[in-house]
Parts: sequence; structure tokens; C-alpha cells
Amino acid sequence: MIEIKHRWNGTVIYTAENAQDVRTAVEEAAKAGADLRGANLLGANLRGANLLGANLRGANLRGADLLGANLRGADLLGANLRGANLLGANLRGANLRGADLLGADHWRHPLWSTRQDLLSILDQAPAEVAALRAAMVDGKINGSTYSDGECGCLCGTIGIVHAGSAAESVVTTALDELGIKPDGSRPAEQWVVSIRLGDKPLDVSDESIDWKEQSEGVFRLSWALVWLDEWVESRMAIAKVLEVE
Repeated sequence: MIEIKHRWNGTVIYTAENAQDVRTAVEEAAKAGADLRGANLLGANLRGANLLGANLRGANLRGADLLGANLRGADLLGANLRGANLLGANLRGANLRGADLLGADHWRHPLWSTRQDLLSILDQAPAEVAALRAAMVDGKINGSTYSDGECGCLCGTIGIVHAGSAAESVVTTALDELGIKPDGSRPAEQWVVSIRLGDKPLDVSDESIDWKEQSEGVFRLSWALVWLDEWVESRMAIAKVLEVE
């Protein structure tokens, strides 16, 4: 028997009578639609667990091993994911608003593959990065479309800037010229799909921000801007090293 307890008050929120380990217990609870809000899963081994649609709001998953886990559609609002290993996890449609992602080792960061995919896109369009950043800051990103005739998603905005036009067919051609293949299933595009026109990024290091009060789009855009700025900083450092006097 495995008992899943609340992280703050220690009360039992789910009992898996026949489970032999935490992973099986959590999978059983998720399948049953149990309310796992605030669950204490500190350091739990949840590798490959099927947690489709699980309600894990405010759960303590710090240091948990969720490598390859299915978290599609899971509610992780306000969850503690510091140091969690979510490499290869399916986070499609997961609600990460307010989740604690700061201070994680990049090699074990739950969004490492998403970050790397975004950086690879920027590598293909360095001349468009400044304009892309300006569009992000000005709230001119529409994550649901490559081009709406004026604005677009991150890739779409790159195409618009490159082509000098927001016509959908022109944007597609521009992306092709840059070697960026539109692919709605790639991690970077999945990350931005919930960003809406008017969403503006906030400072993720500002501890006074209550992320639970912000939209999912604002949260995702804020992190996308962090990754973009990391790209700019790294490329500037490389340029400085290679600078010929």
C-alpha cells in the first residue's frame, strides 16, 4: 500500500491499496482522476509514468525523476519542479503557469529540449533576432498562426521580418529560404502556441510577481525571451573571442 500525502499538512490525499511503488500509485491516482493538488512527490521516481491530465497543482516535484513521463494536459500550475528530470517528457498542453523553473540544471531542466529547439531556430535566422525580440516585447506575437496578415508566432515573425511581408505564402517561402521548416509538433512551436496578441513578457527573476495571476501565454513568452537573450549573450561572447584586432 502506498499513501500520497499533502506537502504542507501531511494529510493522505490518495491511497493505492495494491501499489508497490510511488510511480504505480501516482499513475493509478491520475487514471482515477484523483485530486493530487499539493501532493508531496519530492524526489519520486516517476520515470515513464503515464500522468495524462493529472491534477498536480502546487505539487512538490522537486528533484523528481520524470524522464519520459507523459504529462500531456497535466495541470502543474504552481508546482515545484526545481531540479526535476523531465528530459523527454511529454508536456504538450500542460499548464505550467507559476511553476518553479528557476535554478534548475540546464541538462536536467524540464524544458531543456524546448530551449534548445528555440536556440536552433535563432541560429538559422540571426539577422531577424533583433526584430523578433522587439515584437515579443511589444506584445506582437500570435502563437496560434504563422501569419494573421500582420503578426505571427515566433517562426512566423521571423518569416515576416525576412520577407518584409506578412502574406502567408510569402512567410512560408521566407522560412524555407532560412531553412526553417514549419512544424507544429516541434518543441519551440508547441511552447508558443498559447501566446496571444497583446501578451507581454515579464521579468522571470522578479519574485514579487504572482505567476498564478498571469496568463499561460505571458508565462511562456517571458521564458522565451529569457532564452532569446541567452542566445544573444552567447553569440556576442563568441564574436568577442573571434574579434580580429
